[in-house]
Order: sequence, then structure tokens, then C-alpha cells
Amino acid sequence: MSDEVDQETIDRDKLLLDLMIHAYDEDVARNELVDNKNCQMIVLTGVMLTLQATFFTELLVNSVLLKDVICYDGKLILSFLMLGSMVLYIVSLFIFINAYAFQETFGSSPDPEELLDKAVNNHPINKVQGNVLYDFNETINYNFNIIEDKIRKGQIGFIVLKVAGLSTLLFLLIFILYLI
Repeated sequence: MSDEVDQETIDRDKLLLDLMIHAYDEDVARNELVDNKNCQMIVLTGVMLTLQATFFTELLVNSVLLKDVICYDGKLILSFLMLGSMVLYIVSLFIFINAYAFQETFGSSPDPEELLDKAVNNHPINKVQGNVLYDFNETINYNFNIIEDKIRKGQIGFIVLKVAGLSTLLFLLIFILYLI
């Protein structure tokens, strides 16, 4: 009867381990997706910042056609909007890079050295499975927190990016009004 109970425990632990491995694999895929999204936002923000810095600077500073069209106060307002939106783009870029960068290593489990040590020392399979289950649970929770932190930072970066975009839009609207 004891062998049946031990086998049931081993089978149960194996099923739990299989489920945890599946959850871990899903976290790895989710982490890659979040990193890809943050990477795309880094590229988008960099492009927006580059376009704004070159195009709008050309319009405000170097354009011979506009020197007489826009008054000093208008140039001051437009310059403020341009610099403000550029600062916002830089802040959002920094936030996205921070969300993408690996500040903490994504956890992995089980530890191969620990498993090898337990195999060499003939630890009972049910104790090994129990330890692996515990380690997997800790790793999954740890990785979940890393992913949630990256998502939160990405959301903040996106909010700042939207405000920067609105500032750019306001710049364009005021610029067009001065031309009319």
C-alpha cells in the first residue's frame, strides 16, 4: 500500500511539475513579447525624436522663407513647444530603454547542478520532485514580477510618448496658424 501512495505522490508531483513547466514557458514567451513591444517603442520614439529635431529645427531656425512670417513671440512659443516635446520624447525613450533593459535576470528552474547532486547522492524521487516544484513556483513568481514591472514601465513610457505627440501636434497647429 505504501508503494501505491508513493507512486500516486510521484505521479501527482510529476503532473504539477508539467503544469509549472508549461506556466514557465508561457512566462518566457510573455517576457519576449513585452521586450519586443518595448523595443518597437524605442525605435518609434527614436524616429520621432530624430524627425522632430531635424525638421522642426530647420523650420524655426534656418528657414529663410519664414523669417518675416513668424514674429518673435511666435517663434518663442513654437520653440518652447518644440523643446518641450523633444524633452518628452527623450524621457519616454529613457523609460522604454529602462523597461527593455535587463535589470534583473529572468529566473530559470530547475538548477541543473542541484539536480545532478541529488541524482549522484540518490535522493528519493519524491523529495527531488518536491524541491523542484518549490523552486519552479518561486521562479514563476519572480519572473511574473519582472514582467509586470516591464509592462508598467512600458505603459508609463507610452503615456509620456502620447503627451509628446500631442505637443508635436500642437506645434504643427500653431505653426500652420501663423502661416495663414
